[in-house]
Amino acid sequence: MNKSFARFIQEIHHYPDYMQESQLRGFLQDSDVKLLKDLGLLKRGDDLKEILCSSCDDTHFLEVHVENGKLYCVCSTSDTVRNYLDPREVETWHFDVETFLQKMALKLGITDNVEKLDVKNMWQIGGFSKDDTRHSCYYYQGKKTSEALAFIQKQPSQMRRYVLFTSTHGEAMPSSTNHSLLVIGIKDIADLKKGQLIFNKKLFDEYLINGFRSVIFHKNGDLVVNGKRIVAITPASPEYCFADQLWKNFNEPVADGKVERYIYEKTKKEYSDTAEKLCNKLKG
Repeated sequence: MNKSFARFIQEIHHYPDYMQESQLRGFLQDSDVKLLKDLGLLKRGDDLKEILCSSCDDTHFLEVHVENGKLYCVCSTSDTVRNYLDPREVETWHFDVETFLQKMALKLGITDNVEKLDVKNMWQIGGFSKDDTRHSCYYYQGKKTSEALAFIQKQPSQMRRYVLFTSTHGEAMPSSTNHSLLVIGIKDIADLKKGQLIFNKKLFDEYLINGFRSVIFHKNGDLVVNGKRIVAITPASPEYCFADQLWKNFNEPVADGKVERYIYEKTKKEYSDTAEKLCNKLKG
């Protein structure tokens, strides 16, 4: 059985209230379980009052008894003596989603405003501004994303983008909506490595660029607009250098005037050429 934080995140919606120690260790390495406990992401719940009988084939639960600090149970059908229990068999643990999202917001540059929403299994994380546009971030921990998508569609769409993190890759936003939405699997961003909880900020930034931009410029010279390659520019050519500077500084189609203003802000030098002529000279 593959044990990993990614698998734990994908399966956690099956355990909305608590997980037993044995269930935790079915998804995670012992060292990862300890790390999540140390970080305060796994918090102790109440001990189980009943456990599944392991003495007979009939599926039923047995009451947990305590005597002189020792835990035990007895099946009246199959047992003649007490079955003493390891304390870990009755311990329960809860994954603290809000603490996890607060840590993620800090590492990804999202203003922390974590709040549980009325939509089942959905949290508001916070937001940030990029490209003069407000980005609102949410997390959905469930099997289907239809309710989460319906909630987002009710939010303002003008000059706003939405990032929906999910425990799994969810459904795409319906094409009929006016909302700009990027769906990201938590397992792609978060991981446990070398005794630390890691959030991949670089990959998150790449998702933002590729997810919301209509124009993508690749290092090999391919210029892609709305998912289609429109031209292949020869690397190291004047056209390539011009396109590369546009991509690095703007990442989107811009008017000649905006390029001219950018040059002036950087150089404090004015040109007699019109903005159109200036850009054509730069291209050449």
